[in-house]
Amino acid sequence: MTLKDLQKLKVPTAAAFAILFIGIIYGSIPGFSLPTLGQALWASGFSQSFANESIWTIHANNFALPEPAAIAFGLSGAWLTSVFIRIGIHPADAYSLNYLFWLSISFYSAYRLALKFKTSKIIAYFSALLWLSMPIIWGHSGFSMLALGFSLLPMYFLLSYQLFLHRPHLSAGTLGLGIIYAVAVLVAVFMDGYSFVMFAVASSGVGAFLLFQKSSSWRSILYYSFPVHFLSFLIALVCYTSYVGVFDYEPHSMEYFRGAGLDLAFMAVPTTGQHWMLDALGLSVSRKATDYFGHFSSWTTTFCLPILLFGVFAWFATRKKIAFSNGLFILLAFSIYMSLGPSLKINSLKQPEDIARTSLPYMPAERAVMPTGNEFIYKMPGFKQMRFPFRWLALSIFCAWLLSVVYLSVAENRKKRVGLFVIGLLVLMNLPNLVDRNRKFTTNRDMFFTIDSELVEKITKVVDPGSTVLFLPFRNDWMINYVAAKAKIRTFNVGGDKNLRVARKNWPETMKGFKYDEVDYPQLVDPLLNNDVDYVFITYFNSLTSSFYWPCKGPFKCPEEYRSEFSPIIQKVQDHTEFSTFETDLFTAISNLTN
Repeated sequence: MTLKDLQKLKVPTAAAFAILFIGIIYGSIPGFSLPTLGQALWASGFSQSFANESIWTIHANNFALPEPAAIAFGLSGAWLTSVFIRIGIHPADAYSLNYLFWLSISFYSAYRLALKFKTSKIIAYFSALLWLSMPIIWGHSGFSMLALGFSLLPMYFLLSYQLFLHRPHLSAGTLGLGIIYAVAVLVAVFMDGYSFVMFAVASSGVGAFLLFQKSSSWRSILYYSFPVHFLSFLIALVCYTSYVGVFDYEPHSMEYFRGAGLDLAFMAVPTTGQHWMLDALGLSVSRKATDYFGHFSSWTTTFCLPILLFGVFAWFATRKKIAFSNGLFILLAFSIYMSLGPSLKINSLKQPEDIARTSLPYMPAERAVMPTGNEFIYKMPGFKQMRFPFRWLALSIFCAWLLSVVYLSVAENRKKRVGLFVIGLLVLMNLPNLVDRNRKFTTNRDMFFTIDSELVEKITKVVDPGSTVLFLPFRNDWMINYVAAKAKIRTFNVGGDKNLRVARKNWPETMKGFKYDEVDYPQLVDPLLNNDVDYVFITYFNSLTSSFYWPCKGPFKCPEEYRSEFSPIIQKVQDHTEFSTFETDLFTAISNLTN
């Protein structure tokens, strides 16, 4: 297909091709693939629980008893997923459809943003594809709605740009723009905290820059745009705080921020196994958690040197013609600076004592090249919740992407053709191995359905809907979110570290002394004897790790090992006639016959 053929494509046809391609990259083709398993089970548990009740329900009542559970992040996606579940779509496919919906919004927003800067439709189309090919986005698709938050940066920026350029007069359009902006801010705060803070920083920066650049519009910016902007973010923060019950979670140490900051080597050289083209050319390097500080995503999602170079070139070429390019470049530089965290790292390696200390991304200051000086920022509200500073790179990449769009909007025709070639090359460089990736995505979906048939159906045969069940040993029970909601039972267990901390504070007295990942006889029978629960389930799977690999995968224990481990305590229960037991290959259900 030639460039002329592409230009002849109808917009709906071209968009359909693009969305299909994007769905393949992200593994979000309903009926075929699923972007992730663990996070999909965790989030779908909330969605299924919402769907079990009224359309306006935004708290889960099937798990995290005794209080209704708020989802710590991702409500925007989880609620939409619940809508799809209500109309009869299986939760796995509803999750994928939710992903595809928001990615489509992202593609359209990127396309419209490019057109806003007077690019041609063909450049806008391929620029939107380039944006969604960024590894900082698709590389986070295993982290639930985080990838969707990053993907929506063009929508947030487009609405900010329109808001601060708008010259208000009393009209439906002015009122509508304010409402749409406020809704977008609400979507952002309930989608993901990282992109919400980026939205706040970027839109405030856009407003401040335009305030000083547009001398004829300063009144409308100062008296309309900024009030709408600040009021929208204030309302969003109040709504979020009211929903989750807290605003400020337990802070992390500077060693944590340091370890989770960007290592410049990750940005410049890709990691093996992430980009098929660069792997084939031998341009990637192998990286392991035993060698490098940070979370594995900090070196698998952050390769971006080509788009950053393109963005810097675009800024240099347009800085004198288009003043707005300078504002974008400042924002790009600031977000890279923030992505570093408290210390500069350039291929910084762990020492033996660092490996032995912890698996978390803690990093002593002496391992870094030098301090960056932004430690005080990471002590401020909003910023101190961004425990993985490297994710600021998403905003840097967005700014570089938009600078390239601005450049192509004013470039000569010959340079535009070269620019389109560069965009195509960047897309190819960004792409993962689609064959291997989609094999994994189809496996995710298959395992999701297997969990339904092998676990959920067995539970529904043992207990009636509405029964209160305790799963032991309790853990960070990601799997139980979905299982409880799908089986329509109620449980004190919950997945999500924040939800678990909140729920444990309100557990009955018979359960407050429970030890994580342990079970003993009193712990098992006291909730039954005290009528706190109808059933206790001893599970022969790990409700955290099995949500990623069902039912097990080395080095984690499998059902046979758990059954052997728990057989003495099960035998002790069976020796007491007041208890009834029902055994399966995945759990033993225990109830109190005297109730």
